[in-house]
Amino acid sequence: MVAQCDKRARIVYMGNPEFAVAPLQALRGAGYDIAAVVSSPARPAGRGRKLREPEVAQCAREMGALLLQPENLGEESFIAILRSLDLDLGVVVAFRMLPRAVWGMPRLGTINLHTSLLPAYRGAAPVNWAIMNGETESGVTTFLLDEGMDSGMILMRAGTAITEQDTSGTLHARLSVLGAKLVVETVEGLLQGGLQPSVQPTAEGLSSAPKLFKADCRVDWARSAVEVDRKIRGLSPLPTAWSDMEMDGVRVEHVKLYLSSRGGMCREGAAGETGSVRIMGKGEGIAVLCGDGAEVSIESLQLPGRKQLTAADFLRGCGGATLRFV
Repeated sequence: MVAQCDKRARIVYMGNPEFAVAPLQALRGAGYDIAAVVSSPARPAGRGRKLREPEVAQCAREMGALLLQPENLGEESFIAILRSLDLDLGVVVAFRMLPRAVWGMPRLGTINLHTSLLPAYRGAAPVNWAIMNGETESGVTTFLLDEGMDSGMILMRAGTAITEQDTSGTLHARLSVLGAKLVVETVEGLLQGGLQPSVQPTAEGLSSAPKLFKADCRVDWARSAVEVDRKIRGLSPLPTAWSDMEMDGVRVEHVKLYLSSRGGMCREGAAGETGSVRIMGKGEGIAVLCGDGAEVSIESLQLPGRKQLTAADFLRGCGGATLRFV
């Protein structure tokens, strides 16, 4: 058994994106021994298709930590390296599904950080779905990995309010700070021996968070303005809501919608067809009619092959064309 508060406990950390960097840095900053960091291999990315490593891999190199980047997490050579490290604990943040041979190897088990208050929103896109569904609270949960999907025994949770201005990006940023702190607290609690895991309540009837596909991100203007606004904010900046648009009757496909609001410039009882556009002020904004007769203000959008623009900049460049979202 690991001694209480023993910072020499050997931890393997597994993660990929920028969100997973803060917990890794927090563990190192708290003095814990990161025996190895596991991340995905470099992949082609961007227009130039240059090889790019995950942010966690870049952080591990900067720290001088042992970095492992296996293609196959079940390959025997990778498993053998992990065995040789005599691991006490595994920590997983925003990574791939792990085989039992990996998550079951450390003596104290492997913890995962999930961006919801489990058991609600199990799945791949909890932040997006929480905003789209109109939740008023989100949070982070640490739990022990098992063979299910986000179903292991809960260790610790921390919550934060969801505001009517939040996007998935702003909420994700707050959860990153909360999550880094919670990971350190969870590791400390496990190593001290005072943290007792608890079985998750049944998730029956609770919202889930399945992976989002392109078709899921299309805006349905027949929905209420509240629903449309939540969808755009919940998918911003990624994977991004979209809609086709008619400009003087010419269809432009897959226009990305980044920011929206239902602020003071939106009005109830707007006239016209669902998806029709009202130019606000002297070309300062775009109000789109939704199915309940209320409007959503589109504040930032992007045409295919173009850069992202504010609504005002977009209107200055479209020459007074009649617009409608379809």
